[in-house]
Amino acid sequence: MLRGGRIFRKKLTLILLAVFCVPFTVILLHRDDNEARLEDELTSEIAQLIRQRVAQVEMINQPRRRDLALLTQYVNRSLPWNNTNGDEFPEHSRL
Repeated sequence: MLRGGRIFRKKLTLILLAVFCVPFTVILLHRDDNEARLEDELTSEIAQLIRQRVAQVEMINQPRRRDLALLTQYVNRSLPWNNTNGDEFPEHSRL
């Protein structure tokens, strides 16, 4: 009879352990899934913000690059060894 009691307690312990562990495991797995989805959403949001910022910087830098290119052309053409004095480029006078 004692032996039957031990087996019963072992089975009861395993059943109770399963009853408490399975829902806890399901909760943890569901939580991990939510965290992964949240991480994906945050990553895509950050990537979108970075793309927007890069586009803004490119828009800001376009006029600067154009002005720098015009200035470089003007300086290169007005150098003494190019036999010009830069007067042939009136559109560059704003620089």
